Amino acid sequence: MSAKSFTVQNPSALTDVLENAARATSEAALRKGALAGAFVFYREIKVRAMPHYRTGTLENAIKTTYVPEESVAGEIATYSVFINQDAWYARLLEFGTSKMAAKPFIRPAYEAKRAEAGEVVSEKIQEAVSNGG
Repeated sequence: MSAKSFTVQNPSALTDVLENAARATSEAALRKGALAGAFVFYREIKVRAMPHYRTGTLENAIKTTYVPEESVAGEIATYSVFINQDAWYARLLEFGTSKMAAKPFIRPAYEAKRAEAGEVVSEKIQEAVSNGG
């Protein structure tokens, strides 16, 4: 069996292709990991919001979104779990008012799940890198 060989006519182009592929893989892996971590918080906030369930507005107002302004391609992927304006009263529940004691559900969800979210982020990034993005 003879050894096969090939010649690369433009080695810098090959290097650029490989670097771009690595960057794209790392970006995809970061996003998958960050989204998985955000969903850990998303689910826990929904569970903790259930005692305040009356119409479903609060539960339906809990959303997750990618935050490009706080993300750096290939380095940091930021997702936010937030409550949209439909449930404007969520802030009042979380912090209370002069006439109502606070009934927090967002901060306790974060405190309860931050370790799990970190583990999920790490696992998803490793999984995505192992599977090629």
